[in-house]
Amino acid sequence: MQTKEVMPWNLKVGQKLVQCAGFNQPQRGFEILEIEKGVGYFTGDSIWRVKTNNPFWDSSTFHGKSRNYPPQKAKIMI
Repeated sequence: MQTKEVMPWNLKVGQKLVQCAGFNQPQRGFEILEIEKGVGYFTGDSIWRVKTNNPFWDSSTFHGKSRNYPPQKAKIMI
C-alpha cells in the first residue's frame, strides 16, 4: 500500500483516507464521503472534519496551522 501525507485543505471527496479499520486491526484506506471546514471552539483556528465510509470511526478531524502547533497532515492512498 503506497501512501502520502497531504495537508487537510488538499483533500478531495473520493480519495482514500488511511484510518484504523477497528480495534487491534491494521490500517486501510476508506473513501472520503464529505469534507467540512470549521472553526475550533477553544482555539478559533481552522479545522477540517472528514467523514468516511469506515464502519468503526466514520470521521477524522485535522487542524490547520495553530499558534503553537504545525498543521496536521492526512495520510491518503495513492
